[in-house]
Amino acid sequence: MDTHLPIVERLFQNWQNTLGPATDAYRNHVYRVFNLTRCLCPDLTDTEQRLLEVAAACHDVGIWLDGSFDYLTPSADRASAWLSRHPDLTGLSLEEEQRQVRRIIHDHHKIRPSDDRLANAFRKADWADVTGLYGIAGIPTDSRRQIREQFPSLGFRRLLFGLGVAHARRHPLSPLPMLRW
Repeated sequence: MDTHLPIVERLFQNWQNTLGPATDAYRNHVYRVFNLTRCLCPDLTDTEQRLLEVAAACHDVGIWLDGSFDYLTPSADRASAWLSRHPDLTGLSLEEEQRQVRRIIHDHHKIRPSDDRLANAFRKADWADVTGLYGIAGIPTDSRRQIREQFPSLGFRRLLFGLGVAHARRHPLSPLPMLRW
């Protein structure tokens, strides 16, 4: 289990003031999703792991930094911008790094499976963490227990539910704009 991800920590240093009281709950969600993805894809390359760190940190951050519940594109834009300021992160071209991270972020709320192995594992991990249905995603009981003990929820689901209800009240015709088919 990864308990300290340097890229995640660098990004959270920049966001802490804006995230405010949501900081620890969101950071723990990021670490849970990262580690759950690793359970589903244990054979990640170093390149994939670094890209996964960027995607995990950024995947929902548009909720807070952009004040939007339609946050997939703003979150992906933030990840792409960060990658452009940190060249040579993986040895891939910037365009390839951005394409992969954008795919992970844009596909993480798909109802149907993604055709990309890493994006699909991330999608399953995020759905499992947000719903609490870890077994359906195929994550071993011992792994999920250890991950949840190391990175407790700290009210993350309650926080998302409250934000979702507030958004749905303001936008009743588009209550869940982040869902994709």
